[in-house]
Amino acid sequence: MWSTRPRLLFPIAWAVAIASAPFAARAEDPNVEEVLSCIQRNLPKHTSVQSLRFQSKDRSGGGRTIESKVSWRRFDDGLSRVLVRVHAPHDLRGSGLLLLEKETRADMFVYLPDLEKVRRVTSRMLGGSMFGSDFTYEDFSQLQGMAVEGRSERMPDTDIDGVPVRVVSHFPTPDSGSSYERVTSYVDASTCVPLRSEMFEAGDRMRKVLTTDRSEIFEKDGVRIPRKLRMEDLRDQSFTLLEVTEIEVDVELRDRVFTVPSLERPRMN
Repeated sequence: MWSTRPRLLFPIAWAVAIASAPFAARAEDPNVEEVLSCIQRNLPKHTSVQSLRFQSKDRSGGGRTIESKVSWRRFDDGLSRVLVRVHAPHDLRGSGLLLLEKETRADMFVYLPDLEKVRRVTSRMLGGSMFGSDFTYEDFSQLQGMAVEGRSERMPDTDIDGVPVRVVSHFPTPDSGSSYERVTSYVDASTCVPLRSEMFEAGDRMRKVLTTDRSEIFEKDGVRIPRKLRMEDLRDQSFTLLEVTEIEVDVELRDRVFTVPSLERPRMN
């Protein structure tokens, strides 16, 4: 077991599928370090830009589709920044989310055109839905490698449908604002891509499951990326399919893209 800063937490593994977040820091536990090193080898060096489609369905069959672009950059200090910009539907066009990784936390800011101002995402807001999807602000920050503070533990290796996987559980601290007591993730031992992540609420009740189809993994400039993910909310009986429709790796991104003033002045292209 070990304690660490937010950027070391295991849910960063899912960053390979979303924004290819950085993983420069190292774990103290060699058993966890083995998994983290595997993941790190499968990440871009500097930047990525991805077009993402969120398709959500509720228990009644109603649904919504969100089109967005996610830009990520690792800065010289080893910390990362992520900008999410929504392009569709029309009522959300221009909405944005900015994540700024710090040494001991991650700062998040959201912009909604209807409010015409930027709001900081507080710990009380972490469990809120991000743009109406089954991903909360906390879920998405974890996907970017900016999870809440806590400890992680290597669990016994197992397999998923005959595929050997390495298993790590993360336990957020009680004062972190996390909605979860535990998040357990299963990483493909050969590709270093997470195949499944389970989120548990108080009382060790499984609330959500995030999965990827191994057959949907593709390679871009040496980076293996799951093309489609599924986030299922077991309590609310809803789910969101997340699809990577386009990706560019290690392209030029300017510093000012990842600032609060830029967030509140959306440029749609």
